[in-house]
Amino acid sequence: MEACKSTQKHEDTQDNGNLCQPCTFEDKQIEATKYCRDCEELLCTSCVVVHGKFKATRHHRIVEKADRDVNSDNTGGVVGTREMCREHPTEPIKYECVSHNSLICGHCIVEEHGTCNLNILSESVKEFIEGLKLKQLQDTLDALSLECDQRKYHSEENMKQLDCSTDKALHEIDEFFERVSTYYIERRDHVKVKVAQLKERMQNDLIHSEYEYNAIQKTIQTLRQRFTIDKDKSIELHVFVEARQTKPKLVELKKRISAAEKQSRIDEILFKTDPSTESVLRSNHGLGSVCYKSGTILNLL
Repeated sequence: MEACKSTQKHEDTQDNGNLCQPCTFEDKQIEATKYCRDCEELLCTSCVVVHGKFKATRHHRIVEKADRDVNSDNTGGVVGTREMCREHPTEPIKYECVSHNSLICGHCIVEEHGTCNLNILSESVKEFIEGLKLKQLQDTLDALSLECDQRKYHSEENMKQLDCSTDKALHEIDEFFERVSTYYIERRDHVKVKVAQLKERMQNDLIHSEYEYNAIQKTIQTLRQRFTIDKDKSIELHVFVEARQTKPKLVELKKRISAAEKQSRIDEILFKTDPSTESVLRSNHGLGSVCYKSGTILNLL
């Protein structure tokens, strides 16, 4: 509650243009003498001295209070649309707090980041755009896209293999049926139904995985478009912020591709004759059983 009152008091003093804004957080009413264009705050003489001691604020542009609106630049040294602070929605982000891995504004420094390891936002953006981080992000998206295409191709091949193994199993069923006479006609039909059920079960999994690969690919294309800068320097800050928010999505995309690949796997359908049926045609063992190639026997008959 006290913090809320202090914040409200700070916002109220912004309107009169006379008091030092950082001091208002300590309930001090001190007349401002200077203005920091980077923090967009009025400063008293003491705060100006403190401003010059911190690495993050040492090179800020301090002007006379009367010159606060002359040639003002609210971009904080970063070209492009301003991104606003989450903690202080009316303040633009101007620093990267390395200690807490967060993007902050001038108010954040006063409240809780005064002793943190800070970087000026324009320098962080420049390092991201001109360094390897953006390239690494784009390479990761390309690799995910390639892997998705490869998995989709394997899924299509598995669909063909499923058809072949199903046809083979059905052929073996018919071939064995000729040996056990008309008595097993009804049993044969029953086995065929179970084979079709196995095929349908895996076919549905393959179809679902193909849909998932397409959905993942669309997501990748959408993310890739967000990080296409070309010659438009005005979106560099936005791309930087987007990239930080996209990292968890890349991990999730990788998990989705792995899950789709697992779902697209098939197990060949085989028909196994019952040895007892071959020796005793009148036995009640049934026509046989259906199983996967791995050896898992399904009691479907």
